[in-house]
Amino acid sequence: MNPLADVTIIRSTFSMAGQTLAIHVVGDPIADNNGVFYVYGDHLGSTTLLTYGLTAVGDDHAAAGDPVPNTLAHYTPFGDWRTEPTQTMTDRGFTGHRSNNKGSDGIGLIYMNA
Repeated sequence: MNPLADVTIIRSTFSMAGQTLAIHVVGDPIADNNGVFYVYGDHLGSTTLLTYGLTAVGDDHAAAGDPVPNTLAHYTPFGDWRTEPTQTMTDRGFTGHRSNNKGSDGIGLIYMNA
């Protein structure tokens, strides 16, 4: 039996002028994965790092401002991973587009907002 089978994780992305600024996560069974996380990107809009912001109840996270472990990402000039993050808190990747490249159902598609 999979205890995570009935878990619903809600992720809300906050953007301004096409750039993702923060992610709000609710319902993750891992307590540290819930709350507000700030998103840092490069000049192309690619997500390169997440830092801790607020907890799920709105308090400052104990590690507020610190990088979230395993979220650092580097890309080659054409979008391949140079350093692939292992944390799955965001589905944003190269040039800030959403992708379906993780897990057993990852089919390698990128949603280009077309």
